Formats: sequence, C-alpha cells, structure tokens
Amino acid sequence: MQKISVLLFGIITLTALGCTRVYEDYQEIKDLKWYKKDAQTFHVKIPEDGNYNILFFMRHTIGFPFKNLKIYIKKKSALGEIDAKDLEIPVIAENKNYLGDVAGELWDITYPIWQDIFLKAGTYTFSLQHAMNSDPVVLLVETGLIIEKAK
Repeated sequence: MQKISVLLFGIITLTALGCTRVYEDYQEIKDLKWYKKDAQTFHVKIPEDGNYNILFFMRHTIGFPFKNLKIYIKKKSALGEIDAKDLEIPVIAENKNYLGDVAGELWDITYPIWQDIFLKAGTYTFSLQHAMNSDPVVLLVETGLIIEKAK
C-alpha cells in the first residue's frame, strides 16, 4: 500500500511540475541593492515556434519601501528584432499589505510581462533593469525570468 501511495504522489507531482515551463532563472541582487547600471541579462533558448507567456519574478524582504517596482525590459530575438516595455509591478496593496507569496520574511511576486506572445524557435536575450527614481532599489533579494508555453 505504501508503494502505491508513493507512486501516486510521484505521478501527481510530475503532472503538476511538468506543466508548460520552458525557462526559469533567477539572479541574486548583491547586498540587497539593485542599481540602475546593473542590468540583469538572461539568454533563453526557445525550443519551438509557438505562443509563450513571459513572466517577471521578484523576491524582496519585509521592509521593501516601494508600493510599486518600475522596471524596463528589453527582448532581442535571434534575428535581432527588439521589443521593449516599461512595467510597474504592484508590491503593496491598498490595505498596505504586501502582495505575493510569503515564506518567513521573504515575499515572492510573479508578474506577466508578455502573455500569449508568438516566439520563433531560437535564442533570445532579455535584459531587465529597474526604472525607479530611487537608486539603488533596496531590500530586493533577487529577480528572475520565467517563460512558459501558453495554453
């Protein structure tokens, strides 16, 4: 009976994890201070032509002082085509509580950048930098990029 339980747990876990993610990477923010000059770069191999969701990830500590995090993201395709956008990521709700998932003193936020966007197979370069008036942005632990196949 125990073997069946372990097998069922494994199948359920693999089904949940085997969703549509094709890329996930996080970069640490040195000394919890993200400077504008410190753009983060991600090189992503898209395995096949298709529609994808591109998500921004951030992890911050309690005390993060900003209601929103403004970022600038640039996407460059293997063919040299460039697309860029400014985003404002909500961090603190109107009730003054942090948004996202919490574990101890760390908060995680995942926010869509592009949804259901068509990408050709090949290597893309993504560059992220903050666009805040305050420099550095403090109490930010890491940022990241997640790409998943759109459903």
